[in-house]
Amino acid sequence: MTVNPLKCVYGKYVIPQRYVLCFMSFMAIFNAYCMRVCFNLALPEMVVPLSKKNTTGIDFCPENEEEKIKIKGGTYNWSQSVQSNLLGAFFPGYVITHIPAGFLSDTLGGKHVLSLGILVSAILSALTPLTIYVGDWWLLMISRFLIGFTQGFLFPSVTTLLAKWVPKRERSTLGTLVLTGPQVGSIFGNLISAYLMGIFGNWPIVFYFWAISSVIWYVFFIFMCFSEPSQHPFLPEKEAEMLAQEIGQTPNLKVPWIKLIFYPASLALMAGQVGHGAVFFLIVTDLPKYMKDVLKFNIKQNGVLNALPYLALWICGGISGVISDILINKEIVSIVFIRKLYTTIASVGPSVCCVLAVYLGCNRIAAAAMFILGMFLMGPFYPGMRVNALDLTKNFAGVLTAFVNGMGALAFVPVQYAIGMILKADPSIASWRLIFWIIFIICSVTNVIYVIWARGDRAEWDKVEEQE
Repeated sequence: MTVNPLKCVYGKYVIPQRYVLCFMSFMAIFNAYCMRVCFNLALPEMVVPLSKKNTTGIDFCPENEEEKIKIKGGTYNWSQSVQSNLLGAFFPGYVITHIPAGFLSDTLGGKHVLSLGILVSAILSALTPLTIYVGDWWLLMISRFLIGFTQGFLFPSVTTLLAKWVPKRERSTLGTLVLTGPQVGSIFGNLISAYLMGIFGNWPIVFYFWAISSVIWYVFFIFMCFSEPSQHPFLPEKEAEMLAQEIGQTPNLKVPWIKLIFYPASLALMAGQVGHGAVFFLIVTDLPKYMKDVLKFNIKQNGVLNALPYLALWICGGISGVISDILINKEIVSIVFIRKLYTTIASVGPSVCCVLAVYLGCNRIAAAAMFILGMFLMGPFYPGMRVNALDLTKNFAGVLTAFVNGMGALAFVPVQYAIGMILKADPSIASWRLIFWIIFIICSVTNVIYVIWARGDRAEWDKVEEQE
């Protein structure tokens, strides 16, 4: 039995290089989200518990002393506002690099942009405990901003790689599998981080663990993946011919900025991403805090209950992607119909479930189940709106995704700031009800905009080969 990792040959079986590229892109997103969510889970363990600040009354859930797990930490007396700002510091940096990353990915290639972003993010993550020790919360806030800055490279570069490597007939399935990396990363990021903190009794361990994992990914990615099929020295001839026929080779092109940005379908994508980002980032960023401060789950329970929603999302996303490809390839429904239907389910469903969860009050199991159901209903987003950019453009997918993803992250900055202000005044369940109602309104309005303007065919400004 012979094994050649560079050619991806195992015995007589040759693994298609586009599958290798998709798997490594998936792992890039996986590692990025593990580095992201481990902070959200660790933060409640760093600070003085809310229960020690005399928060009692009918709108606060009771403590369960028997379930408590002692973690070395819990000594930083950071206010609710400071904690919210720390959770939100990631997003301004994340937004800033989206447009440059999209442009660089489309012009220089997605491989180097993606690998650099993950490597620098890993280094900064590993330095997090030292950062807190040296500069307390203000230096930590700068660090989170810089991690967001480097992770802004992620989706524009991955989308560019997918546009160069994935043929249209496999786009929903492979695109969904790659772009559900946030869910799988969140699943294992929460589970493993909670397990490590529970076993070792301290929170710094999670930052070291995920940084090492990301560096290992970087080494394999650099040697095994390439920006375009034409650059791959070991691409099988049959696969090369198929990709050339279905995708072709795109020269360096001048970006039609105005047409791309103000194209109605592009604006629809931006609006849809704002709604998705509002509910998704809220769950990624603030659900661990809600689970501990409001529902009083311990760190191990928190890890499991923050992982299960993403598991549900990943399962539903994969199933939805397969169904989408079958329906589209058999011409049962149009591309634009499935994108709009899936996006509506993924926008309205989770926001409704979040509102229902907070009205369940201190019924911990029922509330957790509602969050899980909400994330399950978010699954169709990935074969819906998330891959819609690939329908509109193959030449400028990185740039378009940069605007779309950046808009979603940018819109969450004031939302996270508002959450901090609301909780600073009153960290009770009543305040969380107001927060989830705000998210529901945002999701509903942006979904209507998406349904009105979304398209499923290639934009005219992208057809440069016809213009030449």
